[in-house]
Amino acid sequence: MLNLKRHRLLILGASILGIVVLVEVFFYLAYPEVRYSPKTLPRLTPEEYHYTLLKDNATVGEYTFRVYESGMFKGVKAYFSDSSTHIVYKNKTIEIESYYIFDERLKPLEYKLNITVEGVLYTLLCNFSESSVNALYKTHNESGIREVNLPENTILLDINMVGQWYLFFKSFDMVPNTRYSFTAFIPQYLDKMSMGIFVAAETETIEIGGVKYECKVVKGTEQNFVYFIYGDQVLSFEDHDQNVVMYLLK
Repeated sequence: MLNLKRHRLLILGASILGIVVLVEVFFYLAYPEVRYSPKTLPRLTPEEYHYTLLKDNATVGEYTFRVYESGMFKGVKAYFSDSSTHIVYKNKTIEIESYYIFDERLKPLEYKLNITVEGVLYTLLCNFSESSVNALYKTHNESGIREVNLPENTILLDINMVGQWYLFFKSFDMVPNTRYSFTAFIPQYLDKMSMGIFVAAETETIEIGGVKYECKVVKGTEQNFVYFIYGDQVLSFEDHDQNVVMYLLK
């Protein structure tokens, strides 16, 4: 009797796995993949956005992103942006500052990242060339340089840096019911990564501060995150693996 139950469980498990595989196959067949190809960014004027950051359903900090200037950088027309993040979580204080310079097609030119955890500073400086990046990193007990070769149209992204995704979404025309693949350099990993997003056909209504917004929905195909876009603004971000939520303060 025990062996029969075990046999039935094995059959049930195999059936569920088969259904999951079929769903994934259908998804990839129904929504062909399009390779990301950037366009010239719309003219970016000085702008600033503030977000509240929640972890495990509790407010733990805030995030600010701004594009503050345009001009020439190493002979290239460029935009200058920065961000700041303040987090207090499990009695630890974390401060993150980033400085990001990119050209009119969102090609990264230079990126600086300062992370302070309980008074201990970690720094990263990334200088980009046509096909690679040199990343100089320094911690309290280690430093070094890492060079990473980059394919054409590589962008700079961190999953939970909303400002970088805001720029990414503005750099190409997103078509509903479409999967997009791209290569991103991830500063915290000091490496590049193949990534993908799916632009949902249906909009979704979310509520922020008592106001409802009908948003475009963009989901990660490899990572478990969702972005909600209203007009050209990123209103909210959810990282389901880390149980992190960010939403725009009006």
